[in-house]
Amino acid sequence: MAKKYKILHLLIFSCATLGYGWGGTGHRIINGSAALSFPPEMAFLSYWSTGLAEHGSDADFRKSSDPAEENKHYIDIDSFPEFLAAGRIIQDFDSLAALHGRDFLMEQGILPWAIIAATDSLTRALQNRQWDKALLLAADLGHYIGDAHNPLHITRNYNGQFTNQQGVHSRYESRMLDRYANEIFCRGDRGVYITHVADYTFRMIYTNYACVDSVLLADRSAAQRAGNTWNDTYYANFWQTAQSFTVPLLDSAASRLASLIYTCWINAGSPRPTSLAWTHPASASVYSLGPNYPNPFNPATTLTYALAAAGQVRIEIFNLLGRRVALLLDEWQPQGYHEVTWHPEGLPGGVYICRISTGSYNASRRMQLIK
Repeated sequence: MAKKYKILHLLIFSCATLGYGWGGTGHRIINGSAALSFPPEMAFLSYWSTGLAEHGSDADFRKSSDPAEENKHYIDIDSFPEFLAAGRIIQDFDSLAALHGRDFLMEQGILPWAIIAATDSLTRALQNRQWDKALLLAADLGHYIGDAHNPLHITRNYNGQFTNQQGVHSRYESRMLDRYANEIFCRGDRGVYITHVADYTFRMIYTNYACVDSVLLADRSAAQRAGNTWNDTYYANFWQTAQSFTVPLLDSAASRLASLIYTCWINAGSPRPTSLAWTHPASASVYSLGPNYPNPFNPATTLTYALAAAGQVRIEIFNLLGRRVALLLDEWQPQGYHEVTWHPEGLPGGVYICRISTGSYNASRRMQLIK
């Protein structure tokens, strides 16, 4: 049993009612926001937004049945003397194993190599135009990238056990994030092609490691202010400090996921499906309003949405004053994935709100028209 498995196994099951923390709330934010960063030429895959979010925790769920899965979710990078001395380690797995031993590497975790392997698998699936498989592989890739952006997944002090802060792992990635998820918004920085995936992967881990001390300091300060109790005061203070680096970490994870999906797509020969029916699962299991693409836009943008059941669907556009400027549709539609295109005419540039209503489900999304 891997050394982290003992604690994370407990966290997985104890967090079942908490939405799996970073594996639920955080990974849903990361995976679901990645499509905001898709370059225009890959915007047709924006339908993946819902599927990526829905399957963002699949890799966590596999831990209980696949003994090879656990080690893919972390790397204790500061267990390597050369990292402490020079800030980096050998990237080639076999060469590093020859230096430290394979058992040592497996014990410290293989997160960066899991990311690299996931990009290879995604590229092959896209080459073969296996769109459903590619979506699931992209969701796994997003999960591993998300873990690489959780500072406590890249340090040996993953649960504060060496600094007398036991339990900080779940407090940070689960309970705090669940409380303040509605304050997290990703900017959607455009994804770019990555020439060297291995270099890119290891750099993101080295960069994110700088936030380890920030998490621990924020936890310690919040605990002191709350009298060493994990109450509302503690989480309010924890978030007040931690949001300054946590939101950028989640935002960066989403845009980096988009970059790596884009890279896989380019390396696969930039395939396009013959039908959008192949760009998402066969059926929608939840209601969702996906990102519009492009965004910002001019002269038109396409809105994507998923219906978990057939019903009357109404989609309206409002300006920031709350005045409706367009009714895109008001009709009965079947369960599944849909899209509708908005061609604003005679409207000034600015931010508009798209609102979908169907049964008990209502959702809104901001869009920006550029003139």
